[in-house]
Formats: sequence, C-alpha cells, structure tokens
Amino acid sequence: MMQNSVHNPAITAHGHLSVRAVLLAGVALLLAGCATAQPDGGLGLLQASATADLGKQVEKITSEDQAGSAKSRVDAFLKKPLSADTAVQIALWNNRGLQASFNELGIADALRIQASLPPNPRISIARTTASLALEIERQISGSIFALATLPARTEIAKDKFRSAQLRTLESVLKLAADTRRQYYRVRR
Repeated sequence: MMQNSVHNPAITAHGHLSVRAVLLAGVALLLAGCATAQPDGGLGLLQASATADLGKQVEKITSEDQAGSAKSRVDAFLKKPLSADTAVQIALWNNRGLQASFNELGIADALRIQASLPPNPRISIARTTASLALEIERQISGSIFALATLPARTEIAKDKFRSAQLRTLESVLKLAADTRRQYYRVRR
C-alpha cells in the first residue's frame, strides 16, 4: 500500500505539487493502456468464418426488432421448398443455444476488458482533533501487487476471450454440420 499523509514532514508544499503531477501522469498512462470493447462483441471471427466456410450468415439477436426480422426471414425460407443450405441458414438464425453462446462471448469480452483495467485507488480523508489543534489527514492507497500483475492478467483474459471465440465458432460449425446431417438423414 502506498500512503501519503500531510503529517509526513518530508512532504512540503512543493511535494504536494509533485505528487499531484505524478498522479496525473499515472492516470494518463493507465488510461492509455485500457482495453476497449470490440464493436462487434467478438462476432467478427464468427461472421467471417460462417461466410467463408459455410456461405451463411450469423448474427447475434439483441433486440425485439432483430428477433422479428430473423423470424420473418425464417418464415420466408419455410414457405419455399427446403434444401440443406436453407436448413443450415434457418438453424443459424433460429437456434437459441447459439444465441446463448453469442451472449457468453459478450461476457468473455467484458471480462477481458475488466481484467485489463488497473485497480481503483482508495482515497480517504480523516479529521482528528487533539487538544486545540485540528489535523486533517489525506491518504491515497492502491495495490502494488494488482498493478504489477496487470499485464499478466490482461494476457490471461485475452487468451480466455480467444478461447470463448473459438468455442463459439465450434458451436456454429457443429450446428451447421448437425443440421446438414439431419437434413440428409430425414430425406432418405
């Protein structure tokens, strides 16, 4: 824990200015290294793979409008004769388990971001009175261990996110293969 107190005789009025400058520089440095959420929630890999490997579209349904749009596309496909490719596309749009996998991917992305953030400092101000004197103590503390392990925790979180992406991609490809297999099994 780092502590800074007004009572410390080594800290003078000039010392407060340097502590403030160091804190501002530290905050700027930490903010520069913060991870941000991926705009697609990590689905870019899945969408590219589905398009390249399957020739199909995958999308995460996040609103009632998107759910209605997906349902109307599925209904339009079901009005026509069903082919193996159509059955796969319907399964990719209409599978709740796959949507749950997409949500898990979003959670993994949020955990990746959280792990890359530095720990919050704790700030406290205390007022004590002894006899006729009033003393004010200011304290800023933070975990040096958490700061020291930040790069390693960030890398671990990135690896976990990448694993979640690959598991979700596996779910997409497995669903497509299972759907195609069931289509041909029923058509026999």
